[in-house]
Amino acid sequence: MDENHRHWDTHLQKFALALRTSINETTQVTPSLLNLGRELPVPFDRNLQDEVEADSDDLLEELQELPRKLQEIVHWVRNNIIKAQKINKSNYDKTHRHVEYEVGELVLFKNHGQSDKALAVMQKFNNRYIGPAKISKKISEVTYEIQNAQNNKPLGKRHVSDLKPYHQRLGAQPNTVDVKSGKKPHTDFPTVRRSQRNTKRVNYRTLAGYRSPKSQ
Repeated sequence: MDENHRHWDTHLQKFALALRTSINETTQVTPSLLNLGRELPVPFDRNLQDEVEADSDDLLEELQELPRKLQEIVHWVRNNIIKAQKINKSNYDKTHRHVEYEVGELVLFKNHGQSDKALAVMQKFNNRYIGPAKISKKISEVTYEIQNAQNNKPLGKRHVSDLKPYHQRLGAQPNTVDVKSGKKPHTDFPTVRRSQRNTKRVNYRTLAGYRSPKSQ
């Protein structure tokens, strides 16, 4: 498809065969074995097989044994899933830091705003976090309902990964953005201007011991 992107749908069956015959990392079996009770033969396997007529008695015996085989496969797969979940949890807990918020606490929430040509807004230039917002309700250990800290307007549910504590800095204004209009609303937070200090230009080449050819 590198040269022509118009006929991608003609290759879907190839992708489906690859997915159905690949061993899943979690279940340790292929999807075909888990759903059909047998492996799907690929073209290479078909070329190696001899064309022999199957005996009806053998087919009937295989069909009778199929429910028992599927039960054994499902039981083995369930144990593999439990083991994989424990391993994933252990790896996640090594770097995970538990965060919990209280009702009424101020937080910043991740900005998922999209680009808007009419408003001259580009997504990559947006602030990563906007706020502050107030925790209005704790739904679960990892889910919270938040609302605007100024007008108490509900902002929906947020996962804990989309939140971080809000700490107001001296002279900084909150970057609360109206999601619909993309404009910053008026705030009553006081602003402190920094003093304009005279800065002296430093010649770093002189400090490093370099001299221009004219001075030499």
